[in-house]
Amino acid sequence: METKKILGSKKTEYWLIAGIISALLVSVFLSAVNPNNPKNTTLDTPTTEITEDTLTYETRDITVGEQSYTVLVSQNEEQRILGLSNRTELPKGIDGMLFIFPEPDTYGIWMKDMQFTIDILWLDEEFNIVDQRLNVSPDTFPESFTPSSPALYVLELPV
Repeated sequence: METKKILGSKKTEYWLIAGIISALLVSVFLSAVNPNNPKNTTLDTPTTEITEDTLTYETRDITVGEQSYTVLVSQNEEQRILGLSNRTELPKGIDGMLFIFPEPDTYGIWMKDMQFTIDILWLDEEFNIVDQRLNVSPDTFPESFTPSSPALYVLELPV
């Protein structure tokens, strides 16, 4: 019984392997430069720090969809509880506050002690909007707003 070579010569095998490796490298490169890839946000790299009263917030540049924001980062329990409460405005150059949670869930947001209207965006781990509430007024307190899908981040933006 005769055995046929499936791939052909060694030269053909070499070029086939080289082509597969090239395709994988191109795929990895395109993923790395994708503007919607969360690794392209500067979430992992603080821009500056801002201290208010006894709390210090990192600021970071993030991108949601086509829009870029400079935000205060609320990443511990104390900062998340306080949020944007008791403020009449944000520091100069700051667009909003990003809440970072330990894992995706349906985190509720309320307007306790808020002084201005905000948009609330719930984001997944890739910074895709999974739900939103627009023009949420301080007078909605004590109502709590929750997303329809789990989110890892919440972005609050003054209107």
